[in-house]
Amino acid sequence: MSTTCCRYDFSPIEKFETTPEGYLRVWASIARTGIQHYTDADGSIRKEFRPESEVASPESLASFAGKAITMEHPPALLDSENTKDYQIGFTGSEIVYDNGFVRAVMTVTDQEVIDRVMRGDVREVSAGYRVTYDSTPGITDSGEHYDGIQTGISGNHVAIVRRGRAGPQVKLHLDRQDAADPSLFSTEENQTMSAKIVFDGAEFEVSESVALAITKEREDAKMSYEDMKMKYDQLLKEAKDMESKMTAMKEDMQKKEDSSEGRADALQEQLDGLKVELEEAKEINVDSIVADRLALIEKAKPVLDAEYAFVGKADREVMVDAIKAVRGDSVELDERSDDYVLAMFDTIADTAAARADSTEDLRKAVAAAAAPASAPSTYMERLQNAWKTPLSISKEAK
Repeated sequence: MSTTCCRYDFSPIEKFETTPEGYLRVWASIARTGIQHYTDADGSIRKEFRPESEVASPESLASFAGKAITMEHPPALLDSENTKDYQIGFTGSEIVYDNGFVRAVMTVTDQEVIDRVMRGDVREVSAGYRVTYDSTPGITDSGEHYDGIQTGISGNHVAIVRRGRAGPQVKLHLDRQDAADPSLFSTEENQTMSAKIVFDGAEFEVSESVALAITKEREDAKMSYEDMKMKYDQLLKEAKDMESKMTAMKEDMQKKEDSSEGRADALQEQLDGLKVELEEAKEINVDSIVADRLALIEKAKPVLDAEYAFVGKADREVMVDAIKAVRGDSVELDERSDDYVLAMFDTIADTAAARADSTEDLRKAVAAAAAPASAPSTYMERLQNAWKTPLSISKEAK
């Protein structure tokens, strides 16, 4: 029976160098042939055989080229969505098989991980990959029993870890004499792998499967928290945006209210002005205005043409026309006050009226001087009509 599974293979770092960018270039054996030991959920040990034909196949080797490097294994295999959360470097393009080991050049770009490698805190790598697992048991050519075979090996990522599975031959190779730490690696064959986890500052050693499960739970909780925090931040941003919009709306409404209040005040001022004008209009004596206008017309007629049109002309305009009719158009009155124009008009009009009175008196005098010439005629008319007069005096004499 064959199933597709996810497996991890551990190897120590062999050597490293620093690049001009400050990156750490690491040489490591990331996988090996032979029997790998895994702990099942019930605590039993399962032996899986990885034959050279599978490990050294061109397809398997090529699958580890250009893969992401992580610090410890992620809770799930990497893909285009989660790689950015875990990647701290990458493998090179040339992956080789050498005497039972798969060797690769790895470039670490994360400074914190670089420091941990340099201090010796971590010295092993662990390849994460997919396999097709055939649970048919068997015996290797060297006589070792196994519970199943790994085939179709396909690389997914390479993790830098504190301790690996493949034994002391598979490590981060450090090109320094003082870099080796014998206590870091176990030389026991067919060892059962364990891992250490920390709770509240206390360190516990558990099986690898339990450690992976706990790590995944922690990662899920972290992702859940980050997701909730992201949603909270988004809601907080939306609330702030809404508050800004409400503030802007309030300011706009205040401006409109102020504008409306200003227009209302202006209209009220106009209304008050109209009321004053109305009250002033009530006090105007229309009869007096008409009488003054008629008096002006009568006063101006003697010096104006008989066809002069008074309609539609203001009092000042009539007075100016009367003055110019007597004094000529050369008289400049535009800059003169109304009182000045009125005084000049009165003088001219009074002079014209005085001349008219003198002319009338002369005419009457002439008429009176001519009256005696018609006296006889009047006397004769009286004699002719005498018989019509009652003789009251004669009757009284009798």
